[in-house]
Amino acid sequence: MINRVYLIGNILQEPELISSTKKNNEIKLYKFSLILKRPHLGSDSKYQKDEFIIQTYDFNIKRYLPFLKKNFLLAVEGRLINESNNITIFGDYFIFLGTFFKKNN
Repeated sequence: MINRVYLIGNILQEPELISSTKKNNEIKLYKFSLILKRPHLGSDSKYQKDEFIIQTYDFNIKRYLPFLKKNFLLAVEGRLINESNNITIFGDYFIFLGTFFKKNN
């Protein structure tokens, strides 16, 4: 079976350091939110958005921390994790694609 996910979206929440214990070893993890715009309009003539929680090991993301700011465009390659009916994306690789600017209307 293949469990790979590829997402491109904007960072909604800056990374938060969380830790977990596995086999008496502390594991440092970072957690942040990524928001994606759906490709079609909803019934209210606006694009709907989906928010995903991304988790990753500290060594995967440590060098990128200065750039992980709200609204930055980010590509994530990872895998799905389902724990207690909460689906999370575990990020393995990251590519920064730039900054997202909202148009003033």
